[in-house]
Parts: sequence; structure tokens; C-alpha cells
Amino acid sequence: MNVSEASREFVLEPGDNARLANLCGPLDENLRLLEARLDVQIRRRGDSFRVVGARANSAEETLRELFALAKSEEVTPERVHLALREHESGRVSAGEGEESAIRLPRGGCARAGTISVSTSPTSARTT
Repeated sequence: MNVSEASREFVLEPGDNARLANLCGPLDENLRLLEARLDVQIRRRGDSFRVVGARANSAEETLRELFALAKSEEVTPERVHLALREHESGRVSAGEGEESAIRLPRGGCARAGTISVSTSPTSARTT
């Protein structure tokens, strides 16, 4: 380990093996994806994680967000990519602001707003 590299150790609670398996993916595929994209090393034993690398804090935040998501939906590699993009752009992702978000197919997300709809199909507008 390089002296300048950060190291984070944390536990994802509540301990739920099915949820952890969903988070990590088959053969830890989702963890390997995070490692490659963030240039970190992730080690896991049960619900205890250790992340080493310059972007360890970012990896921990992303893992916590995905763990919250794993409670209600499948965590796929595509969802991991989306979480990373959301995190990099500074947008609120899974777990935060869920009350004001609407889940759409293919991982899309629309923010809450007021929609006015008239009888004409082309005159729907957002206010």
C-alpha cells in the first residue's frame, strides 16, 4: 500500500446475506467493477468491508448507496455504472431523495414536479 493511499473500513448494516449477495453480484462482479472504475481494492468478509485507494471514500459512499438500493431491487452491473455516473456528477442517487423520484424502466429516473395534462395528447407540460 502506498503511503498516500486512503483506507476505509466499515460495516454495512443491517447484516443481511441475501442483500449483501445482491450488492456484490455473482462472483463479486459488482465489486470488481467498482475496483476497476475507481482504481481501489475492495476486501470483504461478511458485512465488513475494507477499501484501499485514493478514491476509497467515493467507493464507500457508492457501496453504501448500492446497499440501500439492494433492499428493494436487483443490483446489476448496469445499475453500478449508473450509480457511479450519478456519484461523479454529484446527483442524488438511490436511497436519498427516493420520495421525490419516480423509477422508470432501464434505470431512468424522473424528478418530482407538477404536471398539467389537458385533453389534447400533445399539450402536456411540466411546471
